[in-house]
Amino acid sequence: MKLLSQMWMLGYDAFGYTYGHHEGVVDMIRCLDQTFFLRFDSYWVNGNGGVRAIAGSFGRDAKLEHFLQHIKQDRKPFIETALEPASEALISNALMGHEEFDVKITVVSCITEIIRITAPKEPFTEDQMEDYFKLVNTAYGKLPSLAGRAYSKAVSIIQAVSTFHICVLMLDYESHDPVVEMFHLFLDGIQLTHPQEIPLSMEHIMVLMIQNAGDSEEFVLEAAKILLSALKKGNENVSSCALQLARNVFKTCASDLKNCLPEAVRHMGVAVQEFDDVVTSSLHGITQSDDMVCFSSNFADYSSMID
Repeated sequence: MKLLSQMWMLGYDAFGYTYGHHEGVVDMIRCLDQTFFLRFDSYWVNGNGGVRAIAGSFGRDAKLEHFLQHIKQDRKPFIETALEPASEALISNALMGHEEFDVKITVVSCITEIIRITAPKEPFTEDQMEDYFKLVNTAYGKLPSLAGRAYSKAVSIIQAVSTFHICVLMLDYESHDPVVEMFHLFLDGIQLTHPQEIPLSMEHIMVLMIQNAGDSEEFVLEAAKILLSALKKGNENVSSCALQLARNVFKTCASDLKNCLPEAVRHMGVAVQEFDDVVTSSLHGITQSDDMVCFSSNFADYSSMID
């Protein structure tokens, strides 16, 4: 632990130097692997109850997390090799399923950084990524708290997921349920007092998901339903900032949503004029399209309903 403390005392001087020289940070990660993860593996193999204490310390100190955040994207093999021990330990059930939330959210943050660093190579299996996506949503659930260690980590995670388009991997793995849950978490959790980067990250992620959905009509339809629910006039369960978020996403993705919009409106079972203006404006543009056959007899005279 003495070596680990000495490394930490190097602080941002070391990070500043290693922006152009990754070897320094890689050496630090290797040392962290030896001082923490090898001890963790030893306790785990021996079945010693001390593993819980070590993992808890990991959640509080998060030194590996800080080092990872200061490594630039680089596909050099020596960086990937250096990250392997950390990756294997982080994705283990012992850490991913740890009972302490501080541990789990630190694990999510570290895995997010490893995905960023190793992109476009995917360092984990499909099953492991699905577990990761579930934990990411758990982290997003802390965004409404507006303060605390978990909140700070959640902010860091959502910014990384947005900036480096990590969210799009959810579509690659056809993990639609976590995406739907994420949309709800964003609309339910956004706060007027959030710093600007949080709603911007939420909006960017939601837009990326819809625009990159490709042939996944089922997901696009579900996304349209979620947005329409938030854009229904008089919905007292939707805050003003959530309404604005839904408006922004809907407006940006109008062309991507238009094919499933008639069906989504029909599913809501309310008159078109009951939706926000951004919806009725978009529907005006498709009143003459073949998509109108999606409407049931209750919406047969569609044009008259929006005039």
